[in-house]
Amino acid sequence: ETGFDRNDTHTLCSVTKSFTSALIGIAIDMGYIQSVEQKMLDFFPEYSNLIPDWLNKSEISIKHLLTMTSGLEWDDETYSYFDSRNDMYQLFNSSNPIRYILLKDLIEVPGEVFAYRNCNTNVLGEIVRKATIERLDVFAENYLFSKLGIIDFEWQMLPNDVVFCSGDLRLRPRDMAKFGYLFLNNGNWKGE
Repeated sequence: ETGFDRNDTHTLCSVTKSFTSALIGIAIDMGYIQSVEQKMLDFFPEYSNLIPDWLNKSEISIKHLLTMTSGLEWDDETYSYFDSRNDMYQLFNSSNPIRYILLKDLIEVPGEVFAYRNCNTNVLGEIVRKATIERLDVFAENYLFSKLGIIDFEWQMLPNDVVFCSGDLRLRPRDMAKFGYLFLNNGNWKGE
């Protein structure tokens, strides 16, 4: 006896990233985003005067964020999640989490080094919001979950009304299976 039944939601941890990347694809398909080649900073002009190394960071594309090759510095493994030196701790305790990420140092040339860093996916979620004028969770409900009949879900939130989209989405197992089936069918669900 596990204590779970088919209606219980489960924390998806980093599988959440797959949903975020799918939502980028939907936003591209709908014409809100030009392509994966579009530059990250196109969506954040309000930070142009604040970000050191703006010129080099201006080379970071959506594709770099999707493939974890942005070159942005990030460390959420060296220290405990409860330690203020951990970037994830800082993200959850920042009054402006996206600004916190965008101010991180660029430590590799964008596109050259793969490094699994949660900061990349969280920027993608905010790009969806900037492009569509809908917060990521609302966009997901309107253009992905409602199409798949997914009604029981929960996204975690960061400060400043930002959706935490690199982890911790909660879904029922059968709804996870629907998402997998969508990919097995090349993005088609009931003819759409």
